[in-house]
Amino acid sequence: MRSIQIGLSRHIIDRYVDDWILDIEDRTSLARRIHDLLKSGRASQAKALLPKERPYPAPPALAARLGML
Repeated sequence: MRSIQIGLSRHIIDRYVDDWILDIEDRTSLARRIHDLLKSGRASQAKALLPKERPYPAPPALAARLGML
């Protein structure tokens, strides 16, 4: 089991909870299915179940600072 902890300052927490979160989904069954496929050597089928990635647009200066170039 893994988790990510992100620290937010107090003034941002209300906006994060009330405005920025659009949806929360339990993806446990999908993660288990992907894990089972990987364990059985079916990586291409597991990969097909992953969410599609898309580029994240960022201004050039920010992209450079974050090492996105």
